Amino acid sequence: IGQSKRLIGTVSELLASQSPNRISVMDGIEYDFNKGVHVVITGPTGSGKTQALRFFLEVTHKLGQLILIDPKKSDGARWAKKHADVSLVVPNKGDRPEDLLPRVTETLSNALQIINERQDALYTDTDKVSANYLDLGFEPIFLCIDEVASLCIGLKKSLLNDFHSLLLQISLLGREAGIFLILSLQEARHDLLPVAVRSQMGVRILLGRIDKNSAQYLFPELHSSDFPLPSGGKGTGIISINDGEHFGIEPVAMPTIIGEE
Repeated sequence: IGQSKRLIGTVSELLASQSPNRISVMDGIEYDFNKGVHVVITGPTGSGKTQALRFFLEVTHKLGQLILIDPKKSDGARWAKKHADVSLVVPNKGDRPEDLLPRVTETLSNALQIINERQDALYTDTDKVSANYLDLGFEPIFLCIDEVASLCIGLKKSLLNDFHSLLLQISLLGREAGIFLILSLQEARHDLLPVAVRSQMGVRILLGRIDKNSAQYLFPELHSSDFPLPSGGKGTGIISINDGEHFGIEPVAMPTIIGEE
């Protein structure tokens, strides 16, 4: 009913539009993050991907615990410095990718340990057959990795396999335990984000130019007859939300944050 509109406002105004356990991507497009589990955002430089990620950081920071891994020490890291309750993982001065990765894998391993502990608690402390972390009063944990490709390029195969294995395990097991991934990268290529991980992303967002080449990894279901798709400036593209409420691929214009708070 009606037409979806871009959300524009200060952080406080945008957060005021969020319903409990739900994230409003547009005025007219919202989803329950417990059903649309895990988010992946892709788009080239200048597409508005950084601003889109900033929106998810602001929202999830208010919804639960936030862990941010930022290999580039970019916008996300500078934002996190202003929020002492955000767990931030960034390179030390002079680090190479292989120097940062052990701390990244330790962070992912800790998240996996929390998943196992919460699953044990759900098994022993509730009689409900269909239960999740909310039944035991746990808060959601959002694990955000900005520019996943920065962690993958130039790594030894064994290190890369370990990283991808941890991502896959979290993506498969995180839903009931309330551990949610938010991944950002320019292209969701197979060597950067394996098919098994991509298939677990409940919310897929592609910003910027939409064509067969840009969509092939994140939206393989699009056919040649579906192009070209409409695009209208920064922060626009397409979105797919797999939550039982939304179906198919929709145009999207990501929220615009105005002002500093």
